[in-house]
Amino acid sequence: MARSLSSLCPLAAAAALALTSAPALALAAQDHQLRADQAVVRLGLEGLDGLSLESLLAQAFVRVPAGAVDLYMTAHALTAPGAPERLLEVASGVLQAQGTLLEWTEPDATRLKAQLKALEAEVKLLSKPKGKSLARAFADGTPGELADRLEWKDSQREQFAELATSLAAGELLGGELEGRPLPVLLAWDRNEFGDLLALGGILDPTARPFLWVEGTQNWTHFFVQEARVWSLVNPDGSSMDREDRPSLTRQQIEQLAVCALLEHWSGGHLPAALIAGLALEVVVATEEECDTRLDGDLRARTSQAWEMFVPGGLSEGGILPAMPAATRWREFRGSDHFITKLRQTQNDGIEDHRREGGEHHFRLLADDGVRTRTVSGPFLGAAALGRDLPAAFQGDWLEFVRAYRAGFLFWLRTEAGKNARDSGARFGQLLRELVQAPDPARQEGAWEAVMGLPLSSPGLEAESLEGRFLSWLRRQRG
Repeated sequence: MARSLSSLCPLAAAAALALTSAPALALAAQDHQLRADQAVVRLGLEGLDGLSLESLLAQAFVRVPAGAVDLYMTAHALTAPGAPERLLEVASGVLQAQGTLLEWTEPDATRLKAQLKALEAEVKLLSKPKGKSLARAFADGTPGELADRLEWKDSQREQFAELATSLAAGELLGGELEGRPLPVLLAWDRNEFGDLLALGGILDPTARPFLWVEGTQNWTHFFVQEARVWSLVNPDGSSMDREDRPSLTRQQIEQLAVCALLEHWSGGHLPAALIAGLALEVVVATEEECDTRLDGDLRARTSQAWEMFVPGGLSEGGILPAMPAATRWREFRGSDHFITKLRQTQNDGIEDHRREGGEHHFRLLADDGVRTRTVSGPFLGAAALGRDLPAAFQGDWLEFVRAYRAGFLFWLRTEAGKNARDSGARFGQLLRELVQAPDPARQEGAWEAVMGLPLSSPGLEAESLEGRFLSWLRRQRG
């Protein structure tokens, strides 16, 4: 598979989808040029001549520091009712997700305590301003710093800046990168998303063949140079939140942020599926659920095999199709780390293979909900590559692998060692080793070096972590 930013961080960029688009799909440049001209007026820019990402942010956006991520929203959007509240909510969620990663990976107890204290202080500040006082802070529609709007003390700014530098450098995972937070632009509505897409082609003319194309009305995220642009609403303009799931927008931005950070910290070496699985588990641990539509059964997306961990399909682009009916895998929204459904489908698979025996069988359902097909492990690592399923079973398969990788990572973090404390310590060490490993061979070796067993093996004939997970799974209730 071709190595690209989107394949390494598969939840992050619509632009990669356009890499496969034929030139005939490109829209007329003048259409996007006109949109960019209109954006100048709407966003209050000085003009397009000489426009850079830095000047765009300075002229039109308010910056919100959120640890290893700098969130930006246009000053124009922040005059809209509810926009400031949404920005602070999302920023708080991104910070708390990084707190989860710190708790999992930071080996220095003293530094962990200090960083969590700083993170919790910033989250608390973000939760204080509300209602009319918050609206007044952004009513003038001018760009700048959130810290100025909310009148943060100099000591607080310094504390949060130190936290951001440490997190951006990847110190929690043994990294020594430049301590510069990743810029993320949040588009309040679809009009603004389209404006930023048009401006992306102005900022980087070489990106126009990948950005100024048909189908962008279905995108929800893309790259502009080193910045990421993420929509806060669905492609049809509706809210991602639902009455019974009021935190889906926050969950989505958290998941995208963790994915982007893991890809950044690893320099693009960490397997895509491991990144996706970790991001999912971080959100579950932070929010006690995750029901985003960034992975799993998304029929509008293309499928490709992942190079390691859990082969399966995930989009190379940023399309978020209409939300499908809830699948059986999402009954508990991940609050049980998907263990209940995994155990049930494992029990069904074992029943299908009674004569053969083994704990590595799982029963899938076709789209019609009637036909069944059993798939057998291994499902992890290089030993699992090369699987092909009929189209009717692809949806359930994609939901299965999403649940399987999350369930396995939960077991690895909590049950794989001598006890919960040992499991957590080994898990953190493993992540540090994997992030620093420059190639797949060393990553495969890291599993055995840290955990004492290989990740998996062909046919699960040799003892492995996956084999132990399957035995543990069979003992769970469900």
